[in-house]
Parts: sequence; C-alpha cells; structure tokens
Amino acid sequence: MKCSECGFNNPEDMKFCGQCGAALVGAAEQSTDLIQSTLPEAMRSKMLAAKVEGERRNVTVIFANVSGYTALSEKTDPEEVRELINNLFKVLIQIIYKYEGTIDKFIGDCIMVLFGAPIAHEDDPERAVYAALEIVDTLKKFNEKEKTNLFVHIAINSGVVVVGGVGSDMRMDFTVIGDTVNLASRLLKLAKDDEILVSASVFKSTRYVFEMNKLKSVVIKGKAEKVTPYRVVGMKKTPQRKRGIAELSSPLVGRIKEFSLIRSVVERISGNKAEAISLIGEAGLGKSRIIEEVRRETDGTVVWIGGKCFSYGKTVPFSVFLDQLRSYCKINELDSGPVARGKLKQQVQYFLKEKTDKYFTYLCLFLSIEVPEELKDRVKHLDPKSLRLEMYVSAKAFLKEMTKVKPVVLYFEDMHWIDPESLDLMLFLLDTLKDESIVFLFETRPEKETGFYKIRQAVQMMYKNRYTEIRLPPFIANDVTTLVQNLLKISDFPKDVLSLIIEKSEGNPFYIEEIIRSLIDQGMLKRSGESWRFISDVLLFEVPDTVEAVIRSRVDRLGHMPKEVLGCASVIGRNFPYPILFCTAKIEEINKAIEVLDRAEFIMNITKPEPMFRHILIRDVVYNGLLKKRRREIHMKTAECIEKIYKKKIEDYYEVLAYHYYNAEIYDKSYEYYHKAADQAKGLYHNDVAIKCYTRAIEVYTKIYSDDDREHMAELSEKRGDVRELKAEYDDALKDYECAFDYYKNIEKRADIKRKIGKIFFQKGEYTSAISFYEEAIKIFNHTPTSPILSEILIDYATLISEGKGDYRRSEKMIEEAFQKLDKKKEPEIYAHGLRILGNIAFRKHDYDETLRYYKKTKSILMELNDKKGIGGIYNNLGNVYCSKGELDTALEYYSRGHNTSKEIGHTIGVALALSNIGLVYQNKGKLDTALEYYKRCLIVAEEIGNKNLIGMTFNNIGTIYNAIGDFDAALDYCKRYLVISEEIGDTGGICRACLNIGVVYHRRGEFDIALDYYTRGLTISEENDFRNNIGYAYLNIGIVYKEYGKLKQAEDYYEKAEKILQETGYRIGLLEVYIELSELNILQKNYKDAQECAENAMMLAKKLGVRGYEISAIRVMGMVLSKENPEKAIDCIKQSIALAEEENATWELAICYYELAKILISIKRIDEVKEYISMAKGIFQKLLAKAWLKKAECIETEMQKLDAHMQ
Repeated sequence: MKCSECGFNNPEDMKFCGQCGAALVGAAEQSTDLIQSTLPEAMRSKMLAAKVEGERRNVTVIFANVSGYTALSEKTDPEEVRELINNLFKVLIQIIYKYEGTIDKFIGDCIMVLFGAPIAHEDDPERAVYAALEIVDTLKKFNEKEKTNLFVHIAINSGVVVVGGVGSDMRMDFTVIGDTVNLASRLLKLAKDDEILVSASVFKSTRYVFEMNKLKSVVIKGKAEKVTPYRVVGMKKTPQRKRGIAELSSPLVGRIKEFSLIRSVVERISGNKAEAISLIGEAGLGKSRIIEEVRRETDGTVVWIGGKCFSYGKTVPFSVFLDQLRSYCKINELDSGPVARGKLKQQVQYFLKEKTDKYFTYLCLFLSIEVPEELKDRVKHLDPKSLRLEMYVSAKAFLKEMTKVKPVVLYFEDMHWIDPESLDLMLFLLDTLKDESIVFLFETRPEKETGFYKIRQAVQMMYKNRYTEIRLPPFIANDVTTLVQNLLKISDFPKDVLSLIIEKSEGNPFYIEEIIRSLIDQGMLKRSGESWRFISDVLLFEVPDTVEAVIRSRVDRLGHMPKEVLGCASVIGRNFPYPILFCTAKIEEINKAIEVLDRAEFIMNITKPEPMFRHILIRDVVYNGLLKKRRREIHMKTAECIEKIYKKKIEDYYEVLAYHYYNAEIYDKSYEYYHKAADQAKGLYHNDVAIKCYTRAIEVYTKIYSDDDREHMAELSEKRGDVRELKAEYDDALKDYECAFDYYKNIEKRADIKRKIGKIFFQKGEYTSAISFYEEAIKIFNHTPTSPILSEILIDYATLISEGKGDYRRSEKMIEEAFQKLDKKKEPEIYAHGLRILGNIAFRKHDYDETLRYYKKTKSILMELNDKKGIGGIYNNLGNVYCSKGELDTALEYYSRGHNTSKEIGHTIGVALALSNIGLVYQNKGKLDTALEYYKRCLIVAEEIGNKNLIGMTFNNIGTIYNAIGDFDAALDYCKRYLVISEEIGDTGGICRACLNIGVVYHRRGEFDIALDYYTRGLTISEENDFRNNIGYAYLNIGIVYKEYGKLKQAEDYYEKAEKILQETGYRIGLLEVYIELSELNILQKNYKDAQECAENAMMLAKKLGVRGYEISAIRVMGMVLSKENPEKAIDCIKQSIALAEEENATWELAICYYELAKILISIKRIDEVKEYISMAKGIFQKLLAKAWLKKAECIETEMQKLDAHMQ
C-alpha cells in the first residue's frame, strides 16, 4: 500500500506508513478490526442496547494524538514499526474500553473518543480524565519497554452534541456534530507532548478529584470569547466531596431521624454483636451526607473504614475492599511496592502481632503488592480457589483483631456498583464476623437488580433484628426552603425562584445544589458580601450537566422501544394520559414498553389513566435529548390528538393546546388557545395562570401580527393588568395599563384605563396622583356625559374622597350624580359598587342601620353576579358593622368568610384587610397574642404590596396591642409611625386615631399634659370631620386626664358628653369604657350606689359582647365598689380579675389589679399580702415607666410601712 505522504510502499496490512508514520488510505478497515477485536463482550452488549439514533446529549470528547513515528521509522524496520504501533493502539483502546468510552474514529494518528454516547454514565468527564492519565502513563511504560520515544497529547471537552447511531462495527454510523467537538479539536493543537488539556466545562465537573493548573486564556477560531484551558497534573492526594458547592454550606436538613437511627446503632455496637444497616435512596438524596455527619459525631469512639464502589470498577475484583484497606493503611496510588508493603506490614503487625507472617502474605496478594521473597513459598503451591480462601480468611482475621481494640464501622459507598467478587467476600465476612463489634454500613440506590439487592435477603436472614433498613424520602417543601436559605442566605428569597427549585428538584438535595450551582455558573446568581442576589430571569434555567448525566446514564440502559415511548411521553408532559400517548406514539407493544419503564422507575402510576414521570428532571432530560425537528413533530401530533380525543370538552385543554402548538411553531393556533386559556383563567380567578397565558398570548401575537393591529394588544395588556391589580402587583399592572392606554383609540376605553390607574394610586395611598388620574378620566367625557364608564369613574373618585379625605358630603353628591347617569339594571356591577361606598360612608358616620341596609342590598346584587371579589369585600364590610355594634362572634364569622373568599381568588388586599379585622375581633375579646399574630400577618402583606394606608392602620393596631400588654415604648413607636404615614397621605381619620392612641400611651405613663395635647388634637380633627365615635373617645380620654388632675367635675362633664354621643352612634364597646370610668369616678366622689350601677352595667355589657379585656376592668371596678362594705367579696372580685389578666397577658390591667388589691388589703391590715401585691404592682410600673402609677404605689408602700411599725 503506497503512502500518499512520502510515496513509501507499505505491506497491505499496515495501518500507518512504515517510513513517515502517516495514516494510510484503506487503513480504516484495519481500524475497524482493531476496535472489534479489543472490545469486551459486556461492553458490546451495552453499546448495542443503547441504540442512540439522532439525539441531543451531553458528551465528553477526547482527542488523543500519538506522535514520534517519523523518528522511529528512520531507524526501525517497517514491519517492526507496524507491529509496535498496532500493539500500542490495542493497549490504548483497551484503556478506553475499561472506562466504557467509545471509539468514534481514527483521524490519521489521532483517536477520537466519546464518553456519554452511546453509553452514558453520571461521571463521564471524570472517566475521560482517568482514561487520559492512564494513556499518558501507559505510553511512558511502553517507551521504557520498547525503547521508543513516542508522545501523546490529549484534549478533552464536554458539552451538547447531536450524535448518531452505532453500527455493527461498533463505531458511530456518523460522527457527533457540534461546537463541543470543534473546541476539543482546537485544544488538541495547543497541547504539548504528554500534556492533557481540558476545557472549563471538564474542569468544573472534575476539579474535586484531579489537580489542574489554569492556563492563560487564548483566542480560538470560531469562539467569540477567549477560552481558558486547564492542564491536568494528576489525581488529588485527598479528593474533595463531589457534591455540594464550594464556599456554601448548610447544617444537616431534613434527615435528623435517619441520622439519629444510624448513630444509635453505631454507638451501641461496643461489646455487642455485629449489626448491618442499609441506607437506601435515589441518587442525590443525601445518603453520603448523613453518614458523613454520623462519622463526625462518632469518630474516636469507633474505627471507620470506608470504601467506594466505582461505576467503572466492576472489572476490578474486590475494588471496594481494596479501597477500604488502602485507605485505612494510607497507601496511595503513587507509592512504590516497598513503600506500600511497609505501610501494610505496620498495620498488620499492630493488630495481628505474632500472626503477622501467617496473614501478611495473603493481604499482600490481595492488594497486588509483591510478596516478600522469604514468604513466597507459602503461596506458590496453592491453586486459585485456595488462594482466594486464604485471602478471605486473612481479611477476616485483620478486621476481627481490629474490633478487639475498638468497634469498627465497615462502610460501603455506592454499593449499587459493587463488583461480584466483593459481594462474595462480603457474604463471607458478614457470616464470620457476626459475633464481633462491627457494623456493616451499606449505602445504595433502590435499583433492585444490582449491588446490595443481590445479597439483601441473605443479610436479612443472617442478621434478623440486628439488620436495620432505612429508606430516604425526598425533602418536603419546607426542607427545600431551609436548605436553599442556609446555602444562599437571601433574606427576601424570590418566590418564583424558590418555586422553580422546589418544582425541578422535587426534594432531591443533590438536584437542589446543582440547580443553585447552575444558576451561579449561568450568571443568574451573584455573590453580594456574605449572601447572594438574583440578577436575571431564572425562567431561562437549564438542567445542570451533572444532573443530566445521572439521568442519561439510566436512560441509555433502556431498549429502543421503551426509549421511543419515553420520548413521546416527555413531549406530552410530566403526566401523559394513555389516550394521548397511544394516539401520538403509535408504537407496537407499547404496553410492554410501559411495563419496562415502570420497573426501571422512570414512570409511575401506570395502572391509572394518567401515568407520570417519577421525577420532572427525568422528563426534562429525555425531552432535551430529542432533536428539535422531532420535538416539533411530536408536539404537532399531540395537539391534533387532543383536539380529536377531547373535542366535546376542548375548553379544559386550552392551555395545553396552546403550549403544544407553540412548540410545534404553529403560532396562529397557539395564539388562539392562549387567549382563550387566559380569559378562562381570569374568570375563574386562577390569577397566575391568567398572567402566564396573557403574557404568552402577547408574545405570540407579536410574532404573527403587525404593529398596526394594536387594539388586540391593548385588550391583552388591559386584561393582564386587571389580574395584576387584583394580586396587588401594582407596578406591573401600571405598566400594562399604560401600554393599553397607548394602544387604545376608543375614547371610553382610554378613560377607563385612566380610572384603573387612578384606582391603583388610591390603593397605594398616593391620593394626589389618584385624584389627578380620576380628573383626567372625567375630562375625556366632556362630550359624552352619560357613559356607564363615567359613572364608574365618579364612584371610584367618591371612594377616594370619603375614605382617603373624609369628605363625606362631597362623596355622597358625587355618587348621586353617578347614579343619575347610570342605567342600574344594565350596569348592576357599577350600581353595587356605588351602594357599597354609600354604606361605607354611613358606617363612618356610625349610622349602623343605614349601613346594613346599603351593604345587604349590595351583597344581594354581588351574589347574583357571582362577583367573588366584591363578595369578599362586602363580607369584610358587614363584619366591621357587627364588630362596632359589639357582636363579635357575628363579626368574626363575616371576616372569616371574607378572608376565605379573597384567598380563594387571590385578592391580596382583601386577604390583608380580613386578617386585620380578625385581629381586631380577637383584641376586643382580650386574646392579645392571637390578635398580634393576625396583625403581623396583615403587615407582611401590606408591606409586600406597598399599600401605605393599610400599613399605617396595621401599625396602629399593633401599637394598641403593645399598649395593652404594657410595652409602652413599642406602642409609641408603632402609633407614631401610623401618624407619620397618615399625615403623609392626608388621611384625616388616620391622624385622628393615631393622636388618640398616642395620648392613651402617654396617659398610662403618667405624662398627662402630653396626653391631653394629643387628645385635644384628635378631638379637633374629629369635630371638623364629624367622626362621631372618635369625638366620643376623645371626650372620654380627656375626662380621664381631668380625673387624674383631681378635677372631678370637669371629668364628669366630659364623661357625660362621651356617653351621650356613643349612645347615639350605638358603639357599645365605647359605652362599656365609659361605664368603667364613670364607676371609678363615682367611687372617688363617694357615690357608691351610682358606682355599683355603672360597674354592673359594664360587667353585663362586657359579658354580652364577649370582650374579655374589658371584662377584666369591669370585674376590678366592681371589687373597688364593694371594698367599703364587703372587703372579702371585693378581694374575690379583684383576684378573679387578676386571674383573667394573667390568662390574657394583659400586663397593664394586671398591674392596676395588684395595686387596687393592695389598697383593699391595707384597709383590713393584711400587711404580708399587701407587701406581696404592691411589690408586684411596683415591678410592672417601673418596667413600664408609668411614673404616676409608680408614685401611687409608693404611697401605699409608705402607708404599709407606717401601719406595720405601729402594729409591732
């Protein structure tokens, strides 16, 4: 055969030119012979079973180029060169097959090798680097042996390729295609002799086990950015954890039960018989992490001997035991024979002492260490079977002696990959060491045809109740959240990102960490100090290579038919109903394929109408592996099948059809179905679905229609804005409305958009902006004075004027004007809205009968319309009325209905208002802790949506709770925050309420002048705006201050004014407070009969209304009334009041009760009890900085001391 390079005539069977070493044309057949002749039978079966046919997948590509032939050919006979080169390539090919790589082709003197096609493994990049290192090492040994001077330079890259099928000659029918191959080829040109260069992708996935040097970035043809190569130095002396993320850590999460169980077994083994534990779980569920934590906890009390089963170790007998023994003796790969032998002998002598020579020989053989010359006679006459038995006995003896020093844990990691010989030795040790202090710890996957499952039954029989089997479940959502928060330390974690991690990981910790790693690598997550922040859209997330490798390696073990069915199912979705699968796939023996997939645990629920993928990432990996053209075809077929099969209930499949037509690139049908799906979801208050579908509809619309057709875009934007407004996503809603306003040409539509924008600013508490937009909307209707939209604008404007500004008269006139322009029968929604606002105004005027009339009429219309948003709101309104009337149980019932209805439809403000109102009921009932919990929940929502009015009101409510429990500093802080917000947004009602509540705090602290200033300001505002309940409260509180000043007549005048106005408004809780204060005032005036009557009225009303906080005060006042005539009964009353105050955590009232009880006790000279109660009262007053009350308590204390001295 003539060489095309140098013209030298070579023998016919030469692969390379004997003169210059160039590859010979026609040598391909010999390459094929070489590939086939060296291919192990087990691997041949795997390659044929994989049947890769036109797939996208992650592959690791090796280019290995052997050089130095020319110099060799100059001084060596051509036939010898041929023999040498063929022998070399046989050895190199065997190395590749050892790690289950595939020869793609020979290119001259270069071999192209694939890891990941047709056979995929979860550690293909790692296998490729191992193979490369062994090739370099083997070539060096080859040179030493053959006295040659050949070199190899190697390049490795990982990435997505399109790959073809395997032919009968065990090569790829057509090569892999893609940038991954090109980059590997370019890196090869940079590699020097005996140098291995890898890409950044290979470095990232193998850096935990190999030492690598980062080289200078280089420009490579075809790449837009510079490429950074890494030079492989060798294996790390101490490999790092493969899983987890550098610099990110978390305590053990979600595995305390399993951790505790394994630890308890390990800790009790000392002096007891052997135990066995199997920890079973899918890849990535955290088996190794649990064992690592147990090892950390128990290290020192037991000896841990761990070994790993390697996926490419099945051809190495006893691989896991070799790993265990080498690890324990600290023998590494680079140790020479004598060094390794010395390390082994040191350990054997320590444990086996005089028996060393007997067992050392066989342990050397076991570890493939040369036996010392003087001991070789022991083994040279033994047949293989006898030798194996001696090695087993030696391993057993070594372990047995170890257990006499300390209990031993023999740990087998990744036992699903264990080799048959190791299984055999394991059974021997399980049987012969079962009476020793040893724990056999098996960590494995639930693949029932591999590894541990082959001996599981034998272990159960042998160890019975000393065998513990633990099956790891996936994390629950809370555990996922905890792990993510621990790793990233993001205080305000985006809900959409967390949802994506929960959905994609399905509780698998490895997947969680790899998803986070992928987000970091893709630049979506950036470190900011000690925590992280998101900087781009996580919807662009792709399955991490590491996760894909785990899944792809399993998929490749399937036959052709199951793999085809899996591909069709992946396009249909996570769930794939049988009718659609059968229609789409049309594969013979599909049921048999489904059974195979079920047994292999790719799918589940196969007996149900809708089987599903066992994990969403399995579906993702299979789907992404399909060629794009094939995907489009299956999407198209799936959509057509759905339309045909579900024709009569097609509305149930709008979104699914839109999705399939979109991915089939049939955009007109995709738009039609997305629009229908969005409208349907909006009507059902499925808000997130509606937003998603409107967004997709807008996206598709821009693909198929010109910019001139803008009305549909306006409609879509407005509808999406409506949903976002409902969810209180105000900023996004405003963007949608502004877009719709720009697109609409219709005057009424443009005015309605202005109204909607104004409403958002109103809800945000930005009243000036809201008024501006309402007035702009009204101006648009200068020439169209009777539009229903104009009526709606007027009612919304009236709402702002009444609720935001407190101008009830102007608001009522505006609603009357709106009703005059409205056909109430044709526009019931607008009419109901107006009625509700009139009810709100009547409520603020405390005309409860009128309020109920308006609200009940509104509720009737809303029920007829099935307007759930409106119904939720009216329930809240009705609750407000009954709460003000003191009918707390009825109020709570309405608030709960409002909360549930608002939550059902995702109306965020409705939910927040209901939470606030429920808190108010519990506060009135004296359940202060429960009330505070509801208020804080409300505040979270209010701050999330930025509703200033609601934030302010909630600050006020929280402040009143802290006031009641005696935390005056916190009370002032919250009430003053409410005042600031109310002043900022111009809410006169809020300013009034804040002033009155701040006054109460200063009053209780004994700072009466400051309290009076705030009360007076609150009264002035209330009188200016006719806030009648607040006027009553202001009168009452001013009266209390005058009582403290000792001006009892002025106090009485204010109390009477308060009583009159609160009786007129029907505000019974306010009246209850008046009765309590009147009773105390009458006691000071020595009008005991009137005092008792007021106390009885207070007790009766408190019990009727169910307001425990006021019941405490009412019972206490009754005790004060009785103290003159019946001290013992008075003491019983106040002790009852104390018990209630302690139960309700009412600290302030508790202190007053202690003080009043001490006063009664001193009057009957029970000094010891006086000391006890006045001391407790003083303690609370000091803590609360209640100066005036502290002074009163000290007066009692002084009086007590005088009396005590006198009695002695």
